[in-house]
Amino acid sequence: MIYPMRKLGVKAGMEGNLRQISTYWRAAPKTTFFWAVLTLVAPVLRFLLFFSMGELLAALLNQTPWKTWAVILTVVLVVEPLLEIANELAAEYLGKEVNRYFQVQLARTVLEPQQIDLLEDPNFKKKYLYLAADSREWFSREGTYATINMFSKRAFGLAAAVYVAWWHPLAMLILLTALLTGANVFAEFLRSLISVFTEESGSNQTRAEYFRRLNTEKSSAREMRLFGLQSWSLALYMKLWQESKNNQWRERHRILNRTMLITLFSLLAAGIVFSWLLWDLWHGLVSAGLAASLIDAMDRMEGLGPQGDWSEQKATQQRNLKALEELQQISRAAQERSASQQLGDSVEYSKPESRNAAASAGTPGGALGVEINDLHFSYPGSEEEVLKGLNLSITPGENLAIVGLNGCGKSTLIKLLSGLYQPTAGTIMVGGQPATQAAQNASISVMFQDFPRYHLSLAENIYPERLLSPEVSEQAVKQLKEVGAQALLERVPDPHTVMNNAYENGTDLSGGQWQRVALARTLSQVAPGTSGAGPQTTELSPAGTPVAGSEVPTQTQAGLIVLDEPTAALDVRVEAELFADFRRLTQNQTTILVSHRLSTVRHADRIVVIDGGQVSESGTHAELLAAGGLYAQLFQKQSEQYLRSGTVEEDEDATTPEAGQPAPGDTTSPSNTSQTAPEPTSPAPETREASHE
Repeated sequence: MIYPMRKLGVKAGMEGNLRQISTYWRAAPKTTFFWAVLTLVAPVLRFLLFFSMGELLAALLNQTPWKTWAVILTVVLVVEPLLEIANELAAEYLGKEVNRYFQVQLARTVLEPQQIDLLEDPNFKKKYLYLAADSREWFSREGTYATINMFSKRAFGLAAAVYVAWWHPLAMLILLTALLTGANVFAEFLRSLISVFTEESGSNQTRAEYFRRLNTEKSSAREMRLFGLQSWSLALYMKLWQESKNNQWRERHRILNRTMLITLFSLLAAGIVFSWLLWDLWHGLVSAGLAASLIDAMDRMEGLGPQGDWSEQKATQQRNLKALEELQQISRAAQERSASQQLGDSVEYSKPESRNAAASAGTPGGALGVEINDLHFSYPGSEEEVLKGLNLSITPGENLAIVGLNGCGKSTLIKLLSGLYQPTAGTIMVGGQPATQAAQNASISVMFQDFPRYHLSLAENIYPERLLSPEVSEQAVKQLKEVGAQALLERVPDPHTVMNNAYENGTDLSGGQWQRVALARTLSQVAPGTSGAGPQTTELSPAGTPVAGSEVPTQTQAGLIVLDEPTAALDVRVEAELFADFRRLTQNQTTILVSHRLSTVRHADRIVVIDGGQVSESGTHAELLAAGGLYAQLFQKQSEQYLRSGTVEEDEDATTPEAGQPAPGDTTSPSNTSQTAPEPTSPAPETREASHE
């Protein structure tokens, strides 16, 4: 039975082998070279084994001199096991280095691009999640070990084939054709099956895993049990899992028929050659010693055929390396687009007609200015524009507040300002450089509304990038005191306590206490004069090992600090206190406050209103009230809601544009120090929702 080379997957197999070897070389060049030498020496020794064994048996049967062949055979029998031990050690060490290299390169595909749009690309995300999970499985981690042992068996099989050819070349070709055909068909079967695993059923597998986690993760397990949803989620999990496996089973059955035919062909070829050898032995064309060594050589030629689990582990590694290569190409393309955009922004910003370019650059070592010109943005995969020609200038040292209806683009603007996305059109310059570059230089510090709660110690939640030491712990405690977290420190006096009660001696914090921790982490990027308070830059080798002497403590001095509605889930009193501390601690920096509670931002130097993807209003609190626009309408409605609650006194600002009056729920005013206003409902009936806000 003859199959085209394409059908047998010969080209794909060769490409996969070259990809593996080049990866091994990049991960551990010295060990790879040592293994290559062993692989070249092994077949020579194996050929000598067959040849000396055959000659020794012939000499003993014919009563001719035999001592020379006995010495050669003894040397081979001693040296070959030593080489096999060396090969095993090389396989173990190289396997660890390749796994380390793979994990580092996989992490770099998502960590090196400054933007996060890659994480929203379904194709990229599916491949990444599959590789992240599969590469930690034992079967995948043993891919290098299996490949090295397969190459060794292939080398032994090649030596055996040469020895069989010494008896009769045609017999060797018959066996070689059957074995290589079987090996390639089996490899193609594995590649096809693994492709089904990773491509066709990826979506269902992802959804099935989601429903499995619903019953096991703390965030959802409580509600699942409270509402009796366990059976529902389990049924959906089983349905999606079954659908994800159906294609795999169909593909397995389809190729299994071809594999069985190839197996029958291999058995037929072996029967023909063995019968041929018996014929020659019966007619005296070969000696009994030669026949015995030929039978052993034919048996060793099975190393050129399919290798069971080793073949599957090798195919899995080839598939993972190819998928990693595809992810790296997508990641590099994203970085190139970002670099191109940065260059275009810099050229555009340097033009003489760029508005307020010099004024927005910033003060040396301090506050940074912001210049946004004709900004347009649509989220990946969507044609609807969230921002539509937005223009905004922020002078260094200004305290700016951004408000607007839900879904108007406030948080989107902050993500763009933080360099997490590239604008569809227009420019964003921070301190005279593109926003993405400013973010990479740690010039921007942001406290997002969905800030992370790290499963680390209290001190590491302030300085997650630094190694714990008494100095770091002391700085973390000092930073927490600065943001008014004395009550938190009384509850958690040891800064080494893990901030999650799932760990031994760990604890959890209330929402307000977590806000203080997040604020302390955000403001830790501002602390002047603390050399080394920021992250340590350490150069890594391609395999992910630190380069000796490359550790460089960096000076962190963010000139733009942003609070993006991080207190939306807290009551007005706590939010007002947090914003007051924020203003006190960032007097020398440019600051941006984003909040849907207008009373908490009324004391900002300037307030801008975003509506329709543009800045629709700009001015002080009093100026915007006097203008009678959207800001005044929202402020009036929020004031009425507070007044109806009966917990605060009427605020004159709700009806007059006087400046300096206490806002509803504003705890900075002496008349309101003991009031706690409830969270108002949505500011207006026409409030719009957006999935990315």
